[in-house]
Amino acid sequence: ICKLLDLSSQNIILNNFINKKIKKKKIEKIIKEFKKRFNLPKIKNINSCDITTLNEIIFKKNFNKELDKFINQYNILKSFKKDKLNEIKTFFNSYIKGKYKFKGEFETNNNYINITKTKNNLFNKYKNSHENMKDYFITQTGKSKYFLRSPILDEKYDQELLVWDNINNKQNILFKKYLLSLQKYKDVFHHIEYIIGFVDFIKSNVKVSKINKYSRPIIDNDNSFFDIKDFRHPIIEKINKDTEFVKNDLYLDSEKLGLVLTGDNGIGKSSLLKSIGICVIMAQSGMFVPCKSMSFYPFSNILTRIKGNDNIFSNSSSFQIEMIELCNILQKSNEKSLVLVDELCKGTEQASSHSLTLSVIDDLVNNKKCKFIITTHMHSIFKDDLFKQLIKTNKIFTKYMEVEITKGEIIYKRKLADGSSGEIYGLEIARMLGIDSNIISKAMTIRNKFLNVSNEIVSTKKSKYNSKKYMTKCELCGKKEQDELETHHIVEQKESNDDGFLEKEMYHKNELFNLMILCKKCHKKITFKKMKTSKKKLTSKGIKVEQI
Repeated sequence: ICKLLDLSSQNIILNNFINKKIKKKKIEKIIKEFKKRFNLPKIKNINSCDITTLNEIIFKKNFNKELDKFINQYNILKSFKKDKLNEIKTFFNSYIKGKYKFKGEFETNNNYINITKTKNNLFNKYKNSHENMKDYFITQTGKSKYFLRSPILDEKYDQELLVWDNINNKQNILFKKYLLSLQKYKDVFHHIEYIIGFVDFIKSNVKVSKINKYSRPIIDNDNSFFDIKDFRHPIIEKINKDTEFVKNDLYLDSEKLGLVLTGDNGIGKSSLLKSIGICVIMAQSGMFVPCKSMSFYPFSNILTRIKGNDNIFSNSSSFQIEMIELCNILQKSNEKSLVLVDELCKGTEQASSHSLTLSVIDDLVNNKKCKFIITTHMHSIFKDDLFKQLIKTNKIFTKYMEVEITKGEIIYKRKLADGSSGEIYGLEIARMLGIDSNIISKAMTIRNKFLNVSNEIVSTKKSKYNSKKYMTKCELCGKKEQDELETHHIVEQKESNDDGFLEKEMYHKNELFNLMILCKKCHKKITFKKMKTSKKKLTSKGIKVEQI
């Protein structure tokens, strides 16, 4: 602690934080009193306020006269025992030579010596030839255990136990008295405890930040917000070592209040919510953050709704629990709040879920004005006029987590993209996870009748020119391999002006009707005039591609 105080005095911030809370002179006084009393190598073994069972003398000589008296008595008894041991060794070694010399010791905490059968026979043969061995005798336990004893050793051992009890009791009294005397320094110890905790916190943060390449967040602005680049989840990236954690960027501020996030089941929407929550908490705790860079201004509270379990102890359904927690969020949220909600209103039927989800989003934007991220599978809200109005205000925006579908396989890319994900993907996920093929086939047929869509997996990959253009297959030959598909402009891009408008046609080059999804082969044929340019026509059977 004294070294820490010396080091901290060299730093203005640490000096103000540490040295103003605690004075070095008080610490030195405590240390001086401690060293005056205790034998330092011995006292380190103490882990309790009760030292009656401790087999050590922890106080220094001349600290307490009564204790010194007991210790002196104990040492005399130990010395007597040692002399007797030397007598026994001299006896045996007068008959035993070389490596077989007697090296016996008294058994731990006892008054006898364990000897072999050979030495037992030797003792019985020669003991009468030695005057000082005549009082010794042998006791036997079992067939091969022999113990050398004497009446005087038994007597001295009893005295030794009594004296040691006196030592222990006296030490215990002195030790407790010392502990009580430390109460006058309780404020000092509270400060020491706090400082050690603070230093440990700082040291741990530095260690974790260096090992995991965290970055220092920057406090900016005067309104609650965050702008995070390449953020990660500090735990998931350590647990899942098979693949690299996919990094993402995200920001919310007073202009962009909320994100509505969609994506396939299991793609990582909940993990993204938790990543953001953890990054903000770490930043507001004075820690470095698992990201490339982060600027923020602290939130007054972070309100979350991520789990959706029943509570059998309160006899509440998952939807009831969700509504209770949602009520709490709506009551406590304000413009300085961050709200994180996973699959809002998922526990009830579609109509109620649709209306509640929209109403909550509207309240968070227009009344609470808080920053929020909400994940949902409720794609119907995107077609609702209220949601469209909120999008037009630029207060909220939508993103989805990308997947790639290649040859019937779903690849989780886990990268945030603008817009919303495809509306239909549950059966494809179920098939990928091994649900019986007969069940999946039947479910596909039912879904086909219900929604009038194809039973095959439909790509959710979108054209980079227009997020509403899905790259499902070549519109000329029908080829579906994702890595073969490209976007073709029917009226070529070179015909557009700096703003992207086709002056002759009076529309933007990236309008849906000017875009075609083609495989590389068909695209090449059109580019090199080996195939006529196509144009889209509306027919009674839908949009058809026409050669022109």
